[in-house]
Order: sequence, then structure tokens, then C-alpha cells
Amino acid sequence: MRTYINTTIITLFLFLIAGCDGGTGIEKAESDGFIKDQQLPFAMIGAIDGYSGTWEGESVKLYTYESSEKVSRAFFESSLSDDKQVCINQNIVMIAPKGNSKACEALQNL
Repeated sequence: MRTYINTTIITLFLFLIAGCDGGTGIEKAESDGFIKDQQLPFAMIGAIDGYSGTWEGESVKLYTYESSEKVSRAFFESSLSDDKQVCINQNIVMIAPKGNSKACEALQNL
């Protein structure tokens, strides 16, 4: 019985390690220069994390979703002001200044 429990625990541990992707989208962005400011209310839009902050000198908002399938570009685009744009890379959504955004470029390079 003890061997069975040990084997189960080891298997579960290896499964969890294999599922790790190196952190959330926010953590990946931080490692590439995103500086957090405030946590945003993210759950009500179906995201798993969200922060405002600065990236490449631009004021942005980042949201992370469980998967890219859960991201709704239409939702974000319908609620933007004229001076903002939506940038998406897989499961990470960014609201950034409209135009040639260096932050959007950095997101695409993650």
C-alpha cells in the first residue's frame, strides 16, 4: 500500500511539473520589461489575471486568459476609446495606445 501511495504522489508531481509553462502571461511580460502598477478587476471578464502598468514607456493594461480560445477580441474592441488598440498574443490581451505601439511589438515578441 505504501508503494502505491508513493508512486501516486510521484506521478502526480511529475504531471504537475510537465504542465508548468513558466508562469502566467503577466509574469512572462514582466521578464520582458513590463512594470506592474495596479491589479485590475479581471474575473468579471473571464480572465485569470490582469494588471495595469508600463511597458516600453507606454501605459498599458494586460489580461491573461486560460487559453487563446477564451480571448474575445470583439469584446475588447467594442469597449475601447478612440486612442486605444487591442494587441493579442496567444492568451495575453493588451490594451495599448493606438498607433505604432512599442508595447504591442514587445507583446508579439514574447
